[in-house]
Amino acid sequence: MKSFTSIFAQILRLRQSCCHPILVRNKDVVADEEEAGAAADLAAGLADDMDLNVLIEHFSADTSETETNPNAFGAHVLGQIRDEEASECPICSEEPMIEQTVTGGCWHSACKKCLLDYMKHQTDRHKVPTCPNCRAEINYRDLFEVVRDDSDLDMFQKPRISLQRVGKNSSSAKVVALISAL
Repeated sequence: MKSFTSIFAQILRLRQSCCHPILVRNKDVVADEEEAGAAADLAAGLADDMDLNVLIEHFSADTSETETNPNAFGAHVLGQIRDEEASECPICSEEPMIEQTVTGGCWHSACKKCLLDYMKHQTDRHKVPTCPNCRAEINYRDLFEVVRDDSDLDMFQKPRISLQRVGKNSSSAKVVALISAL
């Protein structure tokens, strides 16, 4: 009877890995990765969901009048997003960008689908994904989507804009497949 239980447990783990590979990862390794990611985000001043105005204030406090400060460009880009200035996607040349996505490292932006497809293409070629503008290394954890909250606004008030980590609220593969089939 014990061998049946062992076989059943192995089949269950195999089934879980087919549903989503994150389900069979070692919990200690996952916890260590999450702690390291949280520590890196804390050091950079990033979070999973950030209000754009608070982030601009953070970068503006760090910037000086010199253009050599790396936070100066970040504050400039975030100011453009806040003021809803139209910008062109460097990959597909669409203006304005569809579901604008910002990289957390260099603060360049592109369409969400374009950037994710570009990164997938790079990883499929066994290369480290780089920013299409400055060629700095980027990873999926450093991608933020621009989210505009238009609820409860009158026509004279600007929408609340926040940056939300891409994939933070992602669904499982089964749910995504079901929604795409509907």
